[in-house]
Amino acid sequence: MSTRHDLLALLADGAFHSGTALGDRLGVSRAAVNKAVQALIEAANSGNKDAAYSAVQALSKIGPAAQQAVPALRRLQDSSDDFYVRRAASEALETIDVKTNPKADKLGMERVE
Repeated sequence: MSTRHDLLALLADGAFHSGTALGDRLGVSRAAVNKAVQALIEAANSGNKDAAYSAVQALSKIGPAAQQAVPALRRLQDSSDDFYVRRAASEALETIDVKTNPKADKLGMERVE
């Protein structure tokens, strides 16, 4: 199985995972985790709403280690044609860095602790 598939399998539990913890669990470097994050960003930008939604949810579960996804998530939050993708992007931004998500209130969301 590839690192991407292993990463997605780990994220399927719904819990927060740091990049370092993911690298340790997968037996790979943080750089390999960053490559997997980049693949998720590409999936989020693919134009396929199902792939985008799944990728955004996975990025959200990675949390601050997915900081490189912030520009793509902002674009999705602002311009995706799909409400669920926009909402997932907003929630992912909130998880990755609360300061990056000024639109959460406009979408009627609140932070869940």
